[in-house]
Amino acid sequence: MPKEHPQIPGNESQPPEKKLNQNTNDCSEVQFLSLSNGHSELIIEHCGQKYRLIATRHGKLVLNK
Repeated sequence: MPKEHPQIPGNESQPPEKKLNQNTNDCSEVQFLSLSNGHSELIIEHCGQKYRLIATRHGKLVLNK
């Protein structure tokens, strides 16, 4: 049985991830390793708050405040 995707109002024809990925030209794209200089962690400051972005050994990214 195919996996059902939750619908976004006005987007009944496509799964949400397909619709969201069409606008990649509207933002910058950068590789994590180029930002972190080869490290597995990166500190990001946003609006005076510091966040830690961690690349796990399973290839996932985790953002902690």
